[in-house]
This record gives sequence, C-alpha cells and structure tokens, in this order.
Amino acid sequence: MPLKQPIIEDLRHHSAESLSELRQLIAHGALLRADANRPSFFELDGDEQVFYVHITPHDGKVWLLATWPRQVGSGSAVAEKKVAA
Repeated sequence: MPLKQPIIEDLRHHSAESLSELRQLIAHGALLRADANRPSFFELDGDEQVFYVHITPHDGKVWLLATWPRQVGSGSAVAEKKVAA
C-alpha cells in the first residue's frame, strides 16, 4: 500500500523543489527537532536546507513556514522525534 501523502500548506510561496523535498522527507520518516518555545513547531533537515514547519495536532496538516540553508555539523540540543507519514 502506498504511503499517504501529507497535506502541506505553503504559507510563504516556496519553490516546487522545496515542497517536493519536504514531502519526501516526511514520507521517509525524517527526524523532527521540536521547537522548545512553540508546541507543534519543528525543524527538519533536508540535503541542503532546513525546513521550519507547524504540524497541526488535530489533523496532521503540515504548514511550511520557512527554509534556510543547512549548515552541516552545527549540532542542536533540542528534542527529536520521528515523523510518521
């Protein structure tokens, strides 16, 4: 059975490539880093960029809020959890 595609709301008009990469990360169970200051907000590391998203608790919809270039080797001391597609 194919994986269910997540519903992604792009609130900042990101590129089609960014949206596609985010879908792939979620579909493959990427690790999420929780934002310690905001419940249900997370960072996901892509190959070249970091995605900042909000996952709505009631329906699992993903809101893409921001992206920025990924800095390899910059560790972060925040909680991680695996996203389930």
